[in-house]
Amino acid sequence: MNPTIQVNPALRAVRFGNAVTAALIGSWDKNNGMFGNGDCLLVDVRHRVFALSDASERSPQASRRLLQAIAAGMCTAPWPECLHSAWCSQPYVQKATFVGIQLQMNPRPEAVVFSGGDSTLLIFDGRTGKILYRNPVNMHFVGRMSAAPSPVRVPLTPESRILLASDGLTDVLDRNDDGHPPQFLRSMNHPQSWLAWLLDEVRRLRHEAFLHDDIAVINIDPFALKDINPCDGILLGGTTASEEKTFVHTALPNQWFSIDRAACTGYLKTMGLITIPLPE
Repeated sequence: MNPTIQVNPALRAVRFGNAVTAALIGSWDKNNGMFGNGDCLLVDVRHRVFALSDASERSPQASRRLLQAIAAGMCTAPWPECLHSAWCSQPYVQKATFVGIQLQMNPRPEAVVFSGGDSTLLIFDGRTGKILYRNPVNMHFVGRMSAAPSPVRVPLTPESRILLASDGLTDVLDRNDDGHPPQFLRSMNHPQSWLAWLLDEVRRLRHEAFLHDDIAVINIDPFALKDINPCDGILLGGTTASEEKTFVHTALPNQWFSIDRAACTGYLKTMGLITIPLPE
């Protein structure tokens, strides 16, 4: 049983109490069923590992292949060995970005950051919205470079919040000439508020015929994880064109369910969500 995890099928969103909220928003062209969704995210509360990968629409499942390999590797090897193994095993033609962290609270709180490509990882002050760390954009793509990038260690305070996002979020924020505005980052202290704001903004831009890429986003309050019981991990996204067409054309409820109830109704499969069971 996973009482900690809730999903909203229509919003394609998942939350772990007040500690983690994640969502996947398809690009403007998903209604035609011609493209898959190359954005994929991994939430593994048990190992305190959170990651996001963005693959091309021609090979949308490259991101899922990478994150599934990392998730499987964590059952037998510690972080970051499982990341290095998954990175090296990725076929050359399956290129994708990667941003990922592991949270370590002892002996002092810090985030161990790995990033390659143009996806975003921000660590910021949740009270002020001030950015404390931003990963550099580079060409260190999985499927192109033979080895994973070197880690960066970033100290955390109780006010620290973490945002992982694909470049679709940058499309939306840059449209307003905001970059990553402090008011948006401050709103991430309130899981429902920031997700509602983002969805409203996407709807407004679509009404203006603005084209944006797929959006995958994970919002983390590192110090709230202490209140989360051990639970299954999740993979969301990295879906084929057929899977995206099914999601777009299925009437799904816009309400929050326990993940166990959602699994019984078939909502998880329609969302493109896979659970990673806890070890027996």
